Amino acid sequence: MVKTLYAPRSTALATAFGLVLAFQDAGHAQSAPETPRFLAPIREALVYPDRALVTRITTVRLPVGRHILTFAGAPASLDGDSLRASSGNDALSVAGVRRRIERRVASDNDQVRGLQEQVRTLEHRRDGEKARAARGRVELANIDRYSNFLSAMISRQAPAAGEDPSRWQAAYRSLSERRVRTQAEVQHAEESQRRIEDEIEILKGSLDRIISAANQSYSVIEVTVNSLANADSELRVSYVVPNASWSVAYNAELKSDGRLGLEYMGVVRQETGEDWTDVELSLSTAVPSRGAERPALRSLRVSARESATQTRFEVVEAERGEGAAETNVTNTAQQTGGATELERSGESVIFRVPRRVSIASSADSSRVPIARFDEEPREVYLHLAGAMQRTPALAVRARNSRSFPLLAGPADAFRNSGFVGRTSMPYASAGAEFVVGLGADLSVRNERTVTNRRESAGTLSSDNYFYTRIEYQLRNTGDRSQKIELFDRIPVSDVASVQVERLNDTTAGAEEVVANSGILRWKLELRPGERRTVILHYRVRAPSSFPGTIYGQ
Repeated sequence: MVKTLYAPRSTALATAFGLVLAFQDAGHAQSAPETPRFLAPIREALVYPDRALVTRITTVRLPVGRHILTFAGAPASLDGDSLRASSGNDALSVAGVRRRIERRVASDNDQVRGLQEQVRTLEHRRDGEKARAARGRVELANIDRYSNFLSAMISRQAPAAGEDPSRWQAAYRSLSERRVRTQAEVQHAEESQRRIEDEIEILKGSLDRIISAANQSYSVIEVTVNSLANADSELRVSYVVPNASWSVAYNAELKSDGRLGLEYMGVVRQETGEDWTDVELSLSTAVPSRGAERPALRSLRVSARESATQTRFEVVEAERGEGAAETNVTNTAQQTGGATELERSGESVIFRVPRRVSIASSADSSRVPIARFDEEPREVYLHLAGAMQRTPALAVRARNSRSFPLLAGPADAFRNSGFVGRTSMPYASAGAEFVVGLGADLSVRNERTVTNRRESAGTLSSDNYFYTRIEYQLRNTGDRSQKIELFDRIPVSDVASVQVERLNDTTAGAEEVVANSGILRWKLELRPGERRTVILHYRVRAPSSFPGTIYGQ
């Protein structure tokens, strides 16, 4: 016969499981011993870009035999297939684990009952203040009527009887003092009523949120264990939950010694319904939603109908080396500047935060330092995309010397003058080059002018020529030489009847960044005080029947 004892319900919402002990009777009925209250708080959280693996840990001491340990309060949204339980002691073995879904009843929640009682108390006080204000207003109306009566009596009787009006002054003073006191009481009652109503609204808002959470479904996890010895044993229960993610953010600083300082941070968000309090946090670059299936290569066939082909490229890390598929845990804190411990497992990287952190279940995000390090720039130059910007931007080209990738994300840029703006960091695998912008640089002045004109091709053709001339006037106003990468563009024609030609007076040195992209780049260097003119001149030839004008802007 198996008896099940239920531990008292915990008042904390989704912060710990109540542990219920069921034990195997040794062949005859006996009274059940008192069951101690167990808690299994979340102690570890491994966050992926699209979910999280949480682990609850508790210590149990059980008599020899078979037991059922029940943990109540896990999120209903947890992935049931991910549910795992294990023991850290040979004295306790896990025989099985399963879960069921139950629904909370708000009326059973002590916090709900407490808030409801506070609301009732405040409503009673509010009604009392409302009644006090109403009584005061009635009294003020009576005072006004009595004042009017006195005024009428004085005007009619006092002059005729030859009486002294001063005898009525005491009555007037008494009425005036009473009016002032009553008005103050009414004002105080109305202000008190408004304050109480504000408190009621706040409490009702909290009550609605708690009732909404309290009425939700939750998971009950049952772990069947065999106790081989009456000893303390560690029990771990883990599961995957959605509504948790992390991304990256950076602080990028060009230091006075010329080095590029990077602070690599993880931005963690979780709305799992459970607060993570004082947990060991780890951040993984793996994306479980992509699965672990091996893609199959399909046959490439040519059909009679020509169609456009869209190719999608995914960035992967190169040169991983042999044995990368095996998990390799090493002391790599120096790679991250001591911010995290680094662990590589196959293509993914795990950053383990050395200190415990707390992350509440809310829409707010929490920033966790991942790494702090400096890189020696390979090149510092000014980036000028003339069609998009008038002032050049300082750019730094560097190589990722870390053993882990730099994921793409936003970055706050800093220089000697402090914060200069927000930029972005591209993805850079270990050993790869990357470029990061560090804000506008006013040391090089730029003036860009564009001239357009249209001509006919002549009597032998009905085509039209569209000319575009772009001229840059660059001037280095600083006290040191500046390297500049100047970018501009010309049209790229996908129509056979439309031809684009770069003209001879275009400044030499232009190179197309990507073949057939039309994006041209000049690499220049300006000495202090030097002026430089850069010209891009091209024409587009198009049939006169071609609609519109073509100037490539």
